Amino acid sequence: MEFSVSCPGKVILHGEHSVVYGRTAIACSISKLRTRVDVVHYSWSASDLSYLVKDLNFEDKSKEMSSELLSRLLGTYTEEERGIVSLLFLYFSIILPPHSTTKKSSKRALQSLGIELILTSSIPIGAGLGSSAAYNVSLSAAFHLIKARLSRKNGGLWYYKKSFNAMELESICQNAFLGECFMHGKASGIDNSICTYGGHLSFKTGKAVPFSLKSKLRILLVDTKVSRNTKALVGTVREKVALLPKVTASILEAMERVSVESLENLKKMDHSDDKFKIYRKLEELISINHELLCAFGVSHPSLNKIVDSANAYGISAKMTGAGGGGFALALLTPFSDNERIERLKKELVNCGFECWESEVGGEGVCIES
Repeated sequence: MEFSVSCPGKVILHGEHSVVYGRTAIACSISKLRTRVDVVHYSWSASDLSYLVKDLNFEDKSKEMSSELLSRLLGTYTEEERGIVSLLFLYFSIILPPHSTTKKSSKRALQSLGIELILTSSIPIGAGLGSSAAYNVSLSAAFHLIKARLSRKNGGLWYYKKSFNAMELESICQNAFLGECFMHGKASGIDNSICTYGGHLSFKTGKAVPFSLKSKLRILLVDTKVSRNTKALVGTVREKVALLPKVTASILEAMERVSVESLENLKKMDHSDDKFKIYRKLEELISINHELLCAFGVSHPSLNKIVDSANAYGISAKMTGAGGGGFALALLTPFSDNERIERLKKELVNCGFECWESEVGGEGVCIES
C-alpha cells in the first residue's frame, strides 16, 4: 500500500476574531501552500514486538473522547507534543475505534498494520495559514483511506478512487476538528472546513457554507516573520469585550457588515458587468476591516507597515489571522498596475518581509496517488 493525500492552507479574508462571537467569516483555500502525507505499508506486525519486550501489553484499551480526557491531555503535553497526541487520537478513532463493528478478520488486519507516514508541508507553521488544520485534515484523510483499503466490506475500492464523496469529506472534516481540539483546546471549525473542502466558504456559528467563485481572486501574501501568540490575542479581544461591551458590540457589528457585504460582492462577481466597481468595494472593505481589527488592539507595527506601504501604491491590505505578527494580505485586482505591484514587493523585501503572489480558492483535500 503506497499512496499520498494532500490538502491546502487557508487564508481568512474577513471575520478574524469576530467569528468567535457568532459573526460571519470568509475563508479561502491556498493551493500553492499544501500539506502532504505519503503512506507506506510495511508487512511486519506490531504484535511481534511483544516477543522483544515481554512486559508490553498490546490489548486494546482505547477510550472514547470526553471533555475530562481532553482537559487532562491538554494539561499534560507541550504544544509540540499535542501534535503527536492528535495523530494518535486520529489513528485510534478512525482505524481502531472502541466498540467498532468492523469484522474480526478486518480488525486483525488493521491491528497488525505497519505504516510509515511521511509528512511534508509548504505551509508556514504558526502563521495563521492553517498549518495545524492541514496537518489534521491530511492525517484524517490518510487514515480513512487506510481503513477503507483494508476493509473487506468496501473491497478496497475506495483506495483506487480519485476523489472523496460528500459523506467521506464530512467524516474527514469532523475527525480533523477533533484533532484541532486536541492541539488547541478549542477550535472554531473554520480552518479544518476550508482545508477539507477547499474553494471559498462563509462560516458562522459553526456552520460552513461553500460558495462558487469562478473569477480568479489574486492576493499578495506577506510574512512579517514576527511570531505571535494566538491565545493571548484572543484574550486581548475578550478583555475589551468584557470591559466595554456596548462599544465592542458596535465594532463586532461593523465587522459583520464588512463580511456580509464582501460575501455579497464576491457572489456577484462572476455575473457582473461592472467588475471594477465590485473590486473597488472589496478594496475598501479590506481597508476598513484592518482598521476595525486595530481597534481591538491585535495589530502589530510590522502589519501596519505593510498596510501603509501597500496603500502608498494604491493597493488595499490587511492583517489575516489572529494578528500580532504572522501574515498580511493585499488584494491584487485585474486593474492593479503590475509595475506598482513589483515595486511594492521590492520595498517589502527590503524591509525584511517575505512575499509571494497566489490565487485563492483551489482544491481541498485530495488523493494524489
